[in-house]
Amino acid sequence: MSIVPTLVRRRLVAAMAALSLASASCAFGPQDTESGPPTETVYLNIVDERGAPVTDAEVELIDTHGWPRITEHRTDHDGVARLSLSDPVVAVVTAEGRLDEPVVVGPDDNGLTITLWDRVDAEGRSRVSMHFGGDVMLGRRYLDPNRPTAWAHDQVSARRLVRHLAPLSRRADWTVVNLETVLGDLPDDLALTAKRFLLQSAPFTTDALDELGVDVVALGNNHAYDWGDEGLVATFDLLDGAGIGHVGAGFTREEAIRGRLDDVGGVTVGTISVTTVNGDYVNDRLPDGADPVPEELTETDAWLYEPRRFGFTGHGVTIPVAERRIGDAWRRFTAVEDELGPAITGQLWAALTEVYPELQDWVARRGHGGAAPYRAEDVDDEITRLRSEGADLVVLQLHGGFQFAEVASTFVRQVTHRAIDAGADIVVGHHPHVLQGVEWYGDGLIVHSLGNLVFDQDFLSTFSSALLRVVTDGEQILEARILPVMVDRYRPKPVAGRSADSILRLIDERTALSAVSERVDGARVGAVIADLDRSATSIRREGNTGVIERDRHTERWHAVLDAGEVVDLPECALVRSDLLADGVTLGVDRLGWGHFDHDAVRGVTRSDDGPDRRLPLAWRVPGDAARWSITAGSTRALSDRALRIETDPNTTSTIWLLANLDLAGHRHFDPDGSTLDASAELQVVMSVRRDRSEPPVLRFVTFAFDDTDPTTAPTTERLRTVELAIDVPDDGRWHEVVLDLPAELLEPDAEGRVANKANLLVDAPPAVLGIVDLDDVRVVEWRGRTGSEIPVWVAADLVRAESSGRIELTMSSC
Repeated sequence: MSIVPTLVRRRLVAAMAALSLASASCAFGPQDTESGPPTETVYLNIVDERGAPVTDAEVELIDTHGWPRITEHRTDHDGVARLSLSDPVVAVVTAEGRLDEPVVVGPDDNGLTITLWDRVDAEGRSRVSMHFGGDVMLGRRYLDPNRPTAWAHDQVSARRLVRHLAPLSRRADWTVVNLETVLGDLPDDLALTAKRFLLQSAPFTTDALDELGVDVVALGNNHAYDWGDEGLVATFDLLDGAGIGHVGAGFTREEAIRGRLDDVGGVTVGTISVTTVNGDYVNDRLPDGADPVPEELTETDAWLYEPRRFGFTGHGVTIPVAERRIGDAWRRFTAVEDELGPAITGQLWAALTEVYPELQDWVARRGHGGAAPYRAEDVDDEITRLRSEGADLVVLQLHGGFQFAEVASTFVRQVTHRAIDAGADIVVGHHPHVLQGVEWYGDGLIVHSLGNLVFDQDFLSTFSSALLRVVTDGEQILEARILPVMVDRYRPKPVAGRSADSILRLIDERTALSAVSERVDGARVGAVIADLDRSATSIRREGNTGVIERDRHTERWHAVLDAGEVVDLPECALVRSDLLADGVTLGVDRLGWGHFDHDAVRGVTRSDDGPDRRLPLAWRVPGDAARWSITAGSTRALSDRALRIETDPNTTSTIWLLANLDLAGHRHFDPDGSTLDASAELQVVMSVRRDRSEPPVLRFVTFAFDDTDPTTAPTTERLRTVELAIDVPDDGRWHEVVLDLPAELLEPDAEGRVANKANLLVDAPPAVLGIVDLDDVRVVEWRGRTGSEIPVWVAADLVRAESSGRIELTMSSC
């Protein structure tokens, strides 16, 4: 069932009224002038924690377009600061005796109230602010001079890469990130053998960390040991030389697991960093003697099936000498490992890896160094030790779970809860490379994954990121909030507006979803609905941040719909899918970046001819700058922008997504792997305006991405391409277009491959002086009721009904 032509969103109602007064072919809305881009006056209300105006506050507006420039504003006698903004900026609010408060403020944020915490409370306790970020590296793409948009070739360029985020991240008393890389300039022959992904970042990575204000890095991850003990030495030396603390790696298990204590503004903070990702899962998947050799075995993978002569005798251990594949040798080792002491285990491992260097082990054990391996009793003991040595607050940095999973695994949930029960105050997770939910557990805070912060992965799901900001007095967490960030062309940038909305709702949805990540068919990971013992944690939007609250407000929403009618739901909505009536379906935009608004703090520029030359977030545009531009959006509001494609008389002009978005025929499963949610229907919805051009064409391309075998490189295979005409009148006015995508896109192809990724392209055919404007591009995924007795919250933007009548939804909104 399609969205019927009568669908008119609130934005389009305003747009059509305004556009009826305008010339059809003019560039509508705000334009640059000699005096600069148009601005909006924004009033900020600065108050203290008791709600009283702060009359002596200073607001620093930090513009990072070329290099940080600071403009200062002061509050008046009512605690109000008056700003003039054309785009989002980082604002840092300061006042004597109070904590600095960094926020992102955009032209739509008039009337925003900002609360400043007293630095010392009435009882004399010190308060401090802390920032936590996700995965950081500056290797691979960042070191490639052929990729100038993200090239970090020296200290200055490394700092420039993070300059958009730095004004926000560094304005805390203490900042910590997960450094998921070796630092140095070590030769390839020292790297671990046969590891799929090796991460080494240049020495000037420490300059980027310094620019971000990082005080401590967590090294308890699966890449700290990519260059072995030599890599640890190089990394430690560079961090120590830069004055950046580190925790979570060492040359012995005892060194690696040992936590650290830091004095943060009078509050003593203890930090532990561990990983559950140790390499054993890779070894467990190695073929043994019973596995047939593949017919098309490549030379690169021949070692998997190659017999080698190995045996070991000593200290009561005997493994007879014989020709064995690597998988058989590994299983022989694990059969006796638990019975051996550390010294003998180290000798056996050294002998084994001399013959089979492809075996993986990334943590400190078996006679070598590495990251801190997770063991429950070790973490318990370290928490106790840090408390006994004066820690007011204990933070566990936990690296584990499934990559790209939307929710935490059962094991990770158990680990995080046990850590809080043992006395930790905060658990910060990483490794999935995507954002996951948050959770108040007792008095402790758990953030299951903060995603990537500075990383080069090419999946749309990895672009959404965040900083966690915590205010504490050492005895309790006074406030915790999410600061939305987008990784735009491998640069982290704070965001406002609809981009902030999208990130905050994503975290809120994954917070509300009662599910764990598990392997649903032996290899593929899915969200398994489970009756979890969890709190009602939620995200409440406050300005361009999300406050992490301990409860969830729900309400009943109702409407009377005609058959087939589609209506908008409130912004940032979550809906109980398990309570949907028959014939009612929910639609959610799986793209999230189709609005083209200037939501990021000072985006990348192609030229110096004005702010509208900034590249659109998440989209690739023609290399010829004359063939695209940013223009006013369908509502003509200052913050509403659209993407203009300027036609070429000889060639097609194309825009497309920078990275593939996620597809899924089903997203929710029961414990045996059976699907619980309804099958998906897909549509592409967009606002289009054209003038003197041929009708543009939508191309939707699907792919099968397979990363289930940890012993080989992931594969991405192109499956199907659908081309649909975007047929709107050539009248220079905005029109809403709804394009149904065929159901077979989500069905297995002739070889049984299922699409799980897709890209979207729009082609403007050759024409003389033609234009095609695009706005509010959405890939809408429609689903009906989820068959579950456990509550299932899902994000939803639209609702429709097959028959006329009143519908009711149970809803939550951030």
